[in-house]
Amino acid sequence: MTKTRMENRMEQVEGSVELLQEAVAATKLGQDQSRAELEQRFSRLESMIASLVKGKGTAEVGVSSGQTPEQQFQLNTSANKAISRPLLLEDAFSMAKKMEMPDFDGTDPVGCVARSEQFFEIQNIPEETKVPLALVSMEGAPLHWLRWLRQRNPLLTWE
Repeated sequence: MTKTRMENRMEQVEGSVELLQEAVAATKLGQDQSRAELEQRFSRLESMIASLVKGKGTAEVGVSSGQTPEQQFQLNTSANKAISRPLLLEDAFSMAKKMEMPDFDGTDPVGCVARSEQFFEIQNIPEETKVPLALVSMEGAPLHWLRWLRQRNPLLTWE
């Protein structure tokens, strides 16, 4: 017996619905895996923060005598959450100095290159992103010159 047009369409719709259900299931699985990875990263971050404050005095991080900051941090009590965690995060963030790429307007090119190289070293900037980053920090004539140079040589490196 031949299928009617409506039956063919229903089979197509059912097939599409099955594909969508599989895609939703795959997306949920991906989200679960991402969530687990984020939880692992967060746990490692907490451990790193705890190890950063190991050298601090116990009064500064709310640690009772006889316990290391890491032990106190991992107790995960409500007192620990209320006292230690904000201080740990605050200490870690205060240790990292916020730096910006120096601007360059054409004056003191040698100094600008030296400051830029120091910035690249401290921030661990990959070689392939140094020129685009320098381009963002330029103003006026140097900006136009570097854009012109990159158009002529797309593989331009910092060296």
